[in-house]
Amino acid sequence: MILAGDFLHARAMQLVGGLGGVRCLEILSRATIAMVEGEFLQAAIVQQQDFSETAYFQVLHGKTAALIGAACEVGALHAGGNEAQQQAMRAYGEHLGLAFQVVDDLLDYWGDPASTGKAVGNDLVEGKMTLPLLFTLAKAPVHERERLLALLAGEPAARQAGLPGVRTLMEELGGPAYCRQQAEALVGTARRQLLGFPESAALAVLEGLAGYVLTRRQ
Repeated sequence: MILAGDFLHARAMQLVGGLGGVRCLEILSRATIAMVEGEFLQAAIVQQQDFSETAYFQVLHGKTAALIGAACEVGALHAGGNEAQQQAMRAYGEHLGLAFQVVDDLLDYWGDPASTGKAVGNDLVEGKMTLPLLFTLAKAPVHERERLLALLAGEPAARQAGLPGVRTLMEELGGPAYCRQQAEALVGTARRQLLGFPESAALAVLEGLAGYVLTRRQ
């Protein structure tokens, strides 16, 4: 598997280099570094009880947003866009990637397994600090916060059993609405990056993609 990964990375560098030369290679290399840093950051802080929302978004930027931003930036470069347009497309992709992951975190707790293909509450069972959980820990009364932290420190089976109560607490505190607002704000920022581009079929696709991120069910 390591050799396969090395091959795919080398092949990607070859293709990108042929597409846009050194500039494209710089973009891909920057994204690769950000992704690795994101994985390191997550590994370093995943078990910390004071895991902050800021750290959460830093992880998301490295694991998801940097790659999507790079793909959009390379596309703008290949299409002949100027520097400002390339940066706008990079920002569009990064914010869309962040929104995609926030919606993914929502679907983990409230999605339909028939659509998502995953059991509800996997993130809690695995002890992952995602946005719904971070919001709940920040807003919960002290006794509820302590109970939730004890649950997270326990065994996966205990977290599975505690899932219904955790979801109820999240809903009572407004967790789903808060996460939805965050996703909508990120998509709004992504869409604003498109304002400087002329009307075209490609622009319509990018607008539609932004809308899909908010409405997807899988």
